[in-house]
Amino acid sequence: MTLTRRAFFRSSTALGAVVGGTFLFANRNNMGVFSSADNTHPAEVPTPSEPEAFTGTGIGVNQKGQLPGGTGYLTITFPPAAPEGAQATLRFEFAGGRTEDRPVHAEAHDREDDSALKSGPVELPEGATAVWLPGEANDPATRLHLHIVEAPKGQEERIFGAGIAPYAAPINLPSNPAELQSSLETGAAGVAGSLALAGTIAGILASSGLAVPGLPAPGAPAGGGANVIDGLRVVSRREWGANEALMGWTPRFTRAQLITVHHTAMATPANGDYAANVRSIYGFHASSANGGRGWGDIGYHLLIAPDGTVFQGRSTGMEGQAVFQPGSLGGTPMSVTAGHVYNANDGNIGVCLLGNFMTQTPTPAAINSLVRVLGHLCRGLRLDPRGSVRYVNNAARLNLTRRTITGHRDWGDVSTATACPGDRAYALMDQVRSRV
Repeated sequence: MTLTRRAFFRSSTALGAVVGGTFLFANRNNMGVFSSADNTHPAEVPTPSEPEAFTGTGIGVNQKGQLPGGTGYLTITFPPAAPEGAQATLRFEFAGGRTEDRPVHAEAHDREDDSALKSGPVELPEGATAVWLPGEANDPATRLHLHIVEAPKGQEERIFGAGIAPYAAPINLPSNPAELQSSLETGAAGVAGSLALAGTIAGILASSGLAVPGLPAPGAPAGGGANVIDGLRVVSRREWGANEALMGWTPRFTRAQLITVHHTAMATPANGDYAANVRSIYGFHASSANGGRGWGDIGYHLLIAPDGTVFQGRSTGMEGQAVFQPGSLGGTPMSVTAGHVYNANDGNIGVCLLGNFMTQTPTPAAINSLVRVLGHLCRGLRLDPRGSVRYVNNAARLNLTRRTITGHRDWGDVSTATACPGDRAYALMDQVRSRV
């Protein structure tokens, strides 16, 4: 039986219950997938002997790709149709020849009109040296893509020469922060405001008490930030370095009704460059390069870093205004439709915590910031944070009752099954609601 994407996603809750224990941006997902790899027993799949370099178009089934180390994740492009209940397997290789299999499933954070089939990102396991996708070699539609979030030192040139998404940038910067500030102010190398470098440069300067106008300062909005609602201001897209050339998703607005909390389920940068983390997510969602989503924008409305910094996500089409349609806050607030809960995006505001909260607990700063953000949203929308609302989504033909503040996993009955926002964060939801 072959399913359309919408039909398959609606049926994936039962599949998720069978697969179990999974989450977005994580090592395991329980979101239904398409792949031809399932029907092939591992013993029947040939093992590639020599690793190949990843390219901009990825690598095919049974091609072994060499992993550079550092922080990153893998995704798979699937065939346009597959049998119900199919799933794929990634096989990682470690030193000494040991291998470890990870199941891969489709994306739960999604926009309704997206026709491309992609997997949820799978974080690179520590120590893995190579990876391949066991399956039927005659399936050219299945590709494995590698995305680098933070390149290991000394390997940037090789990585970026291979066509991998530039989420970190190789460049020789002055080691002295004062010299760096001076070179930026005089426009040397043209790096001021650079998409790839803004957050890193600002972090270097801020740690030394220096600053450059136009670059984001860790922990607080620079240049006034972007307005949200009820006095809430956040780090704007310009301030965190959004490459607006990637924009291709025309803003559409519907009446704001409730809020859904997410996590990225991926480790945050060790250097605290959370603006770079947001840029990597934006690039993955917005661009189709290297197996990205190709949505033309980021799927979340707001993102919260471990230090409590709040970043604007989805564009409203007007610089300086986040989440809501400009001019609508004086009457019926209209939120821009994003792509964070498949089949339930209209009127649903997505707030995402940066980090993996299946086994770790969000920082107090992140939770305090989440409470603050939810408080502003609930007051501005006149919502009871401890209550429920009648959620109406005409596009998806939904008319049902939901908590005012939900976790992503609470939508499994109408969307794609997921454990987002992670067990540890989800366990705090009632506490968060009580504090709002």
